[in-house]
Amino acid sequence: AYVGLSGQWGTVTLGRQYSQIFWAVLTGDTLAPNIFAAADLDPYLTQPRVDNSIAYTFKSSGLTVAAMYSFGRDAVDSAPAGGCAGQSPTDWRACKSMSAMLKYDAGTWGAAAAFDRNYGGGGTGSALPLSSETDTRALINGYAKFGNSTLGVGFQHRINHGEQTPTVFDATSNYWWIGGSYLPLPDIALDAQFGHILSLI
Repeated sequence: AYVGLSGQWGTVTLGRQYSQIFWAVLTGDTLAPNIFAAADLDPYLTQPRVDNSIAYTFKSSGLTVAAMYSFGRDAVDSAPAGGCAGQSPTDWRACKSMSAMLKYDAGTWGAAAAFDRNYGGGGTGSALPLSSETDTRALINGYAKFGNSTLGVGFQHRINHGEQTPTVFDATSNYWWIGGSYLPLPDIALDAQFGHILSLI
C-alpha cells in the first residue's frame, strides 16, 4: 500500500512500493517479470517490493525519470528470505535500499536503465547479516516492434557482497536475456525467451 501526490512536476509516493528495477525490467522482458521470464534466473526481479520508501517519478513525452529511497526495506519477509526490518538507532545503513531508473518509450521501441542497491543488517540467518554488506544490480534493456512482433533484450550486472555461500542465483554475476513476442491474432500471443547467467566468482 502507498499514498502520494501528483502534479505537473511529477509524482511523490510513500509506503510499500516496487523498486525502480521492477519497472525497468518491464521494458525489455517480453514475458514481463514472472517466473518464466527474467525472474526465472533472478527471483528478486519478480517482486522487489520495498517498505518505508519514498519515490519520485517524472514523466514527459515518453521519458520517465524515477528514484526511490527506503529507510527499512522489508519488514514482511523473514531474515532467511531476505527480510530486513528497518531503521536502527545505532546503525544508519541497516536495511536501507535505494534505486533509480531512466526510461524512454517511443511506442515502437523503448529502452530503460536502472540501479538497485540493498544494504544488509538483517542479522543471523540473513543473506546480508551486516549493514556493511550490499547487494547491487545494474540493468539495461530495451525492445523494438516490427509489425505484430516484438523483440526484447536485457543485461544485468550484479555485485553481491553477502556472506552466504555463492550459487548461480546469488553470486556476483552477469545475466543477459533475449525474447520475442508474436501476435498471429489480436487475442493470441506467442512468446519465447532465453536467458543465461554467468557467475563471476
